[in-house]
Amino acid sequence: MNNILNTLAVGFCILAIFYIVNKLRNRKLVNEPPLVYYKYPIIGHTWDYCADVDKFLLKCKQEYGEIFSIYVYGSIITVVGKELCYEVFNSRDVSFSAAFEEVVYRCFI
Repeated sequence: MNNILNTLAVGFCILAIFYIVNKLRNRKLVNEPPLVYYKYPIIGHTWDYCADVDKFLLKCKQEYGEIFSIYVYGSIITVVGKELCYEVFNSRDVSFSAAFEEVVYRCFI
């Protein structure tokens, strides 16, 4: 009986540490798009995203607007709607060329 309680206590502590680390890592910084709420700390939106991408993104767009962030596959991804795409890719303040080259390199080589 004592072994079971020790195992449960250790498991609870590990889950608590994961939860705290996740909360600290996902703190909202100034001028960041809103992060869509998710129920499962490690999984995030992965299940909803994989089940029906179009439905999930449309629901998020209706609730959060043209620009928002989602937690998918262990990473935070920022989604930009079609109205803001031109502005994002032609902005002088930010350059996506390095990221674009990395994606193209991974896809075609």
